[in-house]
Amino acid sequence: HYPLRRQRQMCIRDRFYLMSRGIAMADARRLVVRGFFNEIVSEIGNEEVQNRIMDRIDAELEKAAHNG
Repeated sequence: HYPLRRQRQMCIRDRFYLMSRGIAMADARRLVVRGFFNEIVSEIGNEEVQNRIMDRIDAELEKAAHNG
């Protein structure tokens, strides 16, 4: 579980860094999550598939932001 714990610590650190730059908590969280997924999705190697997956992730993040 160490890699997951380390990833979580990095996400928290990144989120607070963004917040210290004036970005709202919800926006900072969304940016960090999107960045995490983008790193994974970029390994697919097919731009069309990558774009479709990221569009879906963006839609889910937007929906989550509106649902609290």
